[in-house]
Amino acid sequence: MLIRILFLMQWSLFLLSCSPVMSTDVLYSSNNLQTSQLDSSPKDFAGLQDHTLRRLFDSVSCEDFKGHIWSHIHTTLFDQSPPPSPNLVQKQVKSYAQNYLLNTGASPNTVRTFARYFSEIYTLALTFFADKPIDIIQQELAMIEFIGENESNPYEDAELKAFIKKMNTLFRNLKELITPLKLECHVIAPESITVQIPEAPVVVDNSELHPLVYGARKVMATAYQSCQVLDVNVMPLVPDHTPDIEGITETSWHGIGDGIRRDISSVEHVNATHYYLRRLQQTSPYQGCPNIFQTPLIFDFGGKPYLTSDPYPQVNLFKNYGSGTSALGVDCSGFAVAALASSGLRIKRNHPIGKNMVGLSSWMLKDPEGSGLNCLQRVHSTNRYPLLPGDIISAKGHVVIIDRVYTDPASQLPDPFGLSKVRSAGECRSMSLGKFQFSIIQSTSEFNGMGINRIHIKATAHPELTSGLIQYATNACYEKFRISASKPAHEITISRHTQDAQCMENEWYLTGQECIRDCSL
Repeated sequence: MLIRILFLMQWSLFLLSCSPVMSTDVLYSSNNLQTSQLDSSPKDFAGLQDHTLRRLFDSVSCEDFKGHIWSHIHTTLFDQSPPPSPNLVQKQVKSYAQNYLLNTGASPNTVRTFARYFSEIYTLALTFFADKPIDIIQQELAMIEFIGENESNPYEDAELKAFIKKMNTLFRNLKELITPLKLECHVIAPESITVQIPEAPVVVDNSELHPLVYGARKVMATAYQSCQVLDVNVMPLVPDHTPDIEGITETSWHGIGDGIRRDISSVEHVNATHYYLRRLQQTSPYQGCPNIFQTPLIFDFGGKPYLTSDPYPQVNLFKNYGSGTSALGVDCSGFAVAALASSGLRIKRNHPIGKNMVGLSSWMLKDPEGSGLNCLQRVHSTNRYPLLPGDIISAKGHVVIIDRVYTDPASQLPDPFGLSKVRSAGECRSMSLGKFQFSIIQSTSEFNGMGINRIHIKATAHPELTSGLIQYATNACYEKFRISASKPAHEITISRHTQDAQCMENEWYLTGQECIRDCSL
């Protein structure tokens, strides 16, 4: 059927026009926000942009005002250059507070206190994140958004705990101060606005697909600007003997996490040796559409999708974002974020998808309960269906999505580990990837930085993922014969999205998805 995707506006704080987005390369030096910039003379640096203050004040009496503020802190840190001066922020907030609370019955003391709380929230955040690498900022913003209410969270170091405690105190004080004034929330509810986005002439039948598989495949087709990459008859699953891509060079150790930065040294060699690109016909793209043969997407450790709600919720894979190199592309968790957003799947109940979601990491997904990701439920090997399409497998340093699970011909039931062929408990000790019957979709550094791909699980070489899955399958095998598991599969976590109403919203638009046609996902 012909898809016309109408998106309800999320975070209508973005309804007013925004200034052009600046590259994080301008804001950051060596991937850090510099303290020296914050301490410089106010005349050299801007304060908060006027529309930012206007939107923040409009949201202060809303139920989820903290979410709006955190979203705008993210925008200010990454998109505003030069960074705001704390001194100017204080002066701006004082002036805005007087106008905002005019005719509300607020006393002069309330106006002053309101301005003080508001400016302290922003200046505290700007100071706390100064001199920190981009990845750390993104991860800590994600932690604060999804698990920040728990001030004793075990993942947080002492500095972060103290920061969260101070911010929560300021939020509570601000709310207590503003509540008696009975101000109206001026943020327009998302369901009350409909925005027409570019028509996406993509013919799909996703009625039988898990939403996350649908989103992941849509991301893959958009990234390669072709539906052919999804047709296994044209482009089979990537085999394990696939040669490494040429023209991609390892440039440096990332420094955060176990990853290596990569850049493209020869676009021609990449196009000629990349499993997907060399099979695609190099034709001129539609007007205004990305040319993937000029700027191909590879695996970029630290690379993230750019999420914005201006002028409508969208995910952009073709904007260089994150802490990777200048090469376009996303890492494994960045791909998972894009797939979740493009399918409208939240990771926290009643918590809209937003910018801070790009900080989602493999270790957060590995512990969904402790990370506050209550839209994801851990799947145990004792489950009747231990692995289904759309499940997320998280290991140390890697995340994949189950793309397809093959069924047992006799029972017509999903048989991901090939257990239908196991006749005795003794065979459980010899489980291996070669017996597994499912495929995954991911962004991977394998094959010298291929990036987004679909492979049979037996083709993966990730050590923790491999050993964890074998242990998980062994436990499921023993369960078949009603024998207790030999040992837990600590190396991986398999989680499944709840798909209830509080964990879903409208699909986010993928920049460039209108450029691909006739995709049978």
